[in-house]
Amino acid sequence: RQMALFGAGIKQLLDEVKTYLDEGNYAAAADAANRIPEHKVKTASEFNILGRAYKKNEDFLPAKRMFELSYAERASRVTLLDLMDCCLMTGDVEEAEKYFDEYHRVSPEDKVTLYSYRYKIEKKKGRDKELLVSILEELKAVEYLEEYAYELAKLYHKLGMAEACMNECRDIILWFGVGATVERAKALLAYYKGELSLEDIKT
Repeated sequence: RQMALFGAGIKQLLDEVKTYLDEGNYAAAADAANRIPEHKVKTASEFNILGRAYKKNEDFLPAKRMFELSYAERASRVTLLDLMDCCLMTGDVEEAEKYFDEYHRVSPEDKVTLYSYRYKIEKKKGRDKELLVSILEELKAVEYLEEYAYELAKLYHKLGMAEACMNECRDIILWFGVGATVERAKALLAYYKGELSLEDIKT
């Protein structure tokens, strides 16, 4: 009976973590996760709940630990992405590449994820801008994502590729229409038209 009661307590705490996550109260979610003994967590989904709580609270080392335990229980592509994120946030690029290679092995057809994480890894390694441009251009050819579109425009700008930068800004405005990224693209385009100074925009 004591074990059953304890099991119910773990379930209650996990439900508490999920509730806090749904509410966006990530500090409380991580605090509730801290009250759950690791050795009492058994399933990949439970480890993932704890991992999400820590990750959302930007506690990346305990998040990584939970995702590692989850992956050991059940190999999942989503968990590999979480592991790459945690490694990149803690500066462990070598381990991020290990998980990237594993993702590439199990999902070679997922070009969007492969290009986007290759970009993140190479950027974290401080690789030259020309390489980063080539990765983002390949990503754009597969799928045009707002998250990376302005990154490409910024790289063109930093490399002194004015025409390419202006074309990219026009593409952003055309494709995405409204939003913060579009406004930044409009400002950068205005700079090239002589309507704004570089100090007036955030590149």
